[in-house]
Amino acid sequence: MDAFVLARLATEAARAFGGAWVQGAWVDDRGRLVLRLRVPGRSAVLLLDPDPSRGGLGVVERRPPCPARPPALAAFLRAHAKGGRLVRIECLPYERVVQVDLEREDDGARVVLERVPPRGNLVVLDRDGMVRVAARRTGRVRPGAPYAPPPRPDGWVDPASVGPGEAAALWAGRAEPPRLVGFSPDLVREVSHQARAGGAWAAFRSVRDAYGTPGPLLRYGDRWSAVELAHRGEPDERVDQDLLAAAGRWLETATTRRDADADDRSEARRRRAFERRTRRRIERLRQDLERLPEPAELRAAADALAASLHAVVPGSRVARVTDPLRPDRFLEVDLDPALSPAANLDQLYRRARRAERAGEQVRDRIAEAEASLEAGPGPEPAPRKALAGPEGPYRRFTSSDGWPIWVGRNRVENDRLVREARPWDLWLHARGGAGAHVLVRKPGREARVPDRTVREAAGLAASYSSRSGDARVDVMVLEAGRLRRPRGGGPGRVLVAGEHTVRVRPGEGNPRPAPGGST
Repeated sequence: MDAFVLARLATEAARAFGGAWVQGAWVDDRGRLVLRLRVPGRSAVLLLDPDPSRGGLGVVERRPPCPARPPALAAFLRAHAKGGRLVRIECLPYERVVQVDLEREDDGARVVLERVPPRGNLVVLDRDGMVRVAARRTGRVRPGAPYAPPPRPDGWVDPASVGPGEAAALWAGRAEPPRLVGFSPDLVREVSHQARAGGAWAAFRSVRDAYGTPGPLLRYGDRWSAVELAHRGEPDERVDQDLLAAAGRWLETATTRRDADADDRSEARRRRAFERRTRRRIERLRQDLERLPEPAELRAAADALAASLHAVVPGSRVARVTDPLRPDRFLEVDLDPALSPAANLDQLYRRARRAERAGEQVRDRIAEAEASLEAGPGPEPAPRKALAGPEGPYRRFTSSDGWPIWVGRNRVENDRLVREARPWDLWLHARGGAGAHVLVRKPGREARVPDRTVREAAGLAASYSSRSGDARVDVMVLEAGRLRRPRGGGPGRVLVAGEHTVRVRPGEGNPRPAPGGST
């Protein structure tokens, strides 16, 4: 959807939904904003997709799947715009930027859809024009700062400033097509096509005058146009009624195609990675094969030593023996002086047999890797399920003060506990012994954990440690944000600094098993 199509859809949306009640706001799994609007007689789902290549706006039949926990952008709109009205929807002139104004009695928000390459964005402003939430933070879009529209690229011409002379200059003998803000390559080619018959100014004005006006949408291939493109022939589809629904269907199809393209790219990356790994493996195996001693040479040396074993002096490091295949040639065979001549002979035959077996195994593995390379990667493995008991991960308790306490069951759960901890949660571990990681979940950064809860969590850390039989155990306590995971460390390994210590009895206090948490 170019700027002309977006402007026509915004005009249609303003006509259809001006004054509509805002019933809900979501951000779906693909980062698109979903607004449920109520007008007399019906509800509609308005979709705003920031993807710069295949995004736009339109009305879809049903709300797409959305996360149960709303992202910050959706949460802000629910708090400040839900229950209000959509009072305005418009585009910045000739830009692929759509602004949607939502107002309540004493509150409101403005949603800005930016479909600007290389990556689009969704931005929510307050009533003073300050950025409150953004799907992507950039140097231009920062929460708490005034909103600034995307800058126009250098060297691009504003269509509003083009007059008859400028139009003639833009299309007169240029090696490259002119770069006009909001004009897609198809629209520039259409002006060039019409200019051959009626002049550059008339052709440019006929296209420019279509901006922001009501009218049909015409589909050429996989793109919509608000202008009839004579240079492309007859349109594949013409929509005169319910433009928003047609745009919504196109968005859903484009999203499916985009997901399929992403899957194809992911599969191509997986195949390339598989081929690189397999080729490296084959190369390493061939190097291993080259480093193996030659079994035939070892066996020939052993046969020569066997023929002259009676002449070998015990304790020798080297035996100079006659080659039985060529009596005129002598072979030098390395010996172990700590072994007898017969034991050296047995060792030499064993080395020959081991080299033969190793060579066969390496050649088999090379053949297997080459066959695997030709067949390609197998199906992608299913994602690993998180380690959990029948009632969920971790041992879960509730302190006497009502605070949740999580206790890892093993190294893998200890590692997961550290990864899932928020920086302000309290982490505890028995000092001087192996044991469980324990976490006290805090509702917020400023919350203060009661001393009784800290001691009960420390009692659990002591109970589930190698020092559980001691009368008193020192337990380390610090905020999880101060933990560090060592490079190359195994699961559950952490570096601790700045902790304080509490001394408790194992099992101190009376923490209760939480519902759904086994002990």
